Amino acid sequence: MTTTVDTPRVSPFSRWASLTKAEFVLLRRNALQLFYALIMPLAAPFLFRDLADVEGVHGLLASVITLIVLFGLVFVAFYNPLSAIVNRREESVLQRLRGGEVSDATILTSVSAPGFLVGVLMAFATIAISVPALGLDIPVNIPLMIATILVTAAMFVVMAFATSISTRTAESAQITSMPFIILVFLGAAVPLMPDTTSTLYQIGQFLPTAPVAELLSASWFGPVDFAELGQPVLILLAWTVLPALYAAKRFRWAKRS
Repeated sequence: MTTTVDTPRVSPFSRWASLTKAEFVLLRRNALQLFYALIMPLAAPFLFRDLADVEGVHGLLASVITLIVLFGLVFVAFYNPLSAIVNRREESVLQRLRGGEVSDATILTSVSAPGFLVGVLMAFATIAISVPALGLDIPVNIPLMIATILVTAAMFVVMAFATSISTRTAESAQITSMPFIILVFLGAAVPLMPDTTSTLYQIGQFLPTAPVAELLSASWFGPVDFAELGQPVLILLAWTVLPALYAAKRFRWAKRS
């Protein structure tokens, strides 16, 4: 007579949590990347403390804080997932996980979750510190600011997946990531341009982070006119959805030959 032993059923969330925890451990070991992504953005507001009492510079300081937030997100929510995805693919980890009981969505979200979550927390913390440290106004529309940061972090993550398609090794990610990183900082500088009627300004509005800077400025200082904010919202969503569709169609699970 034989007896069967029931194997405890592992829930999808438990699998996701285990994989995500492992990715968090790997992220924590990268001290240099964590320094650039966390310490610098959180400490940066204090570097501009002497300007806090200067009249008429609060708008400029808010733009600088936006640049600092984007700087942190580039490292945590874009470059870290990109290198993690490529490393796991080239080490055949993704393929092995896919051959088991783990769903594709669980695998992909666990790889990108640490960068997304740490990036979002970093952005919120940087802004929260900047308000008292620099004497800035409390944001007039906090829900809009939260939504903008969440969607921006998601955009960085899907761009990491899209960029991984053309990235052969983790080392080459330093090269393949540069076009998007350049667009990020060019876009963030668009609202600072003095001539809003110039052709360069009009073209710059379609860069990935130009709408982010505009939405953060509106949510921080107002006025919040949702009719006027329709264009930046659509541009930001386009930079999020289109790379996601491209990555879903072309994503590589197996090691490149």
